[in-house]
Amino acid sequence: ATTKYPCLSKDGKKVAWTMEYGGQRLWVADQDGKNRKTLTQKPAKSFESCMSWSPDSKFILFLGQEVGGGREDYLLFKVPSDGKT
Repeated sequence: ATTKYPCLSKDGKKVAWTMEYGGQRLWVADQDGKNRKTLTQKPAKSFESCMSWSPDSKFILFLGQEVGGGREDYLLFKVPSDGKT
């Protein structure tokens, strides 16, 4: 697995990154590495490095391409940083 694009939350409590293993997924954990979880259930074909946390650290925005989406352009995604929907 390849880890890319670590990004610290605005409040400094969490870190997000992408991990490539049969497609890329977005992960988040406490700043000390504990409580890791994936935030994207469906693997992406590609993530861009321009991931950003919302000012309150409740959401993560990123550019990505969906696997099998039939589109080659990048889409903007917004996911809750706590993994809930």
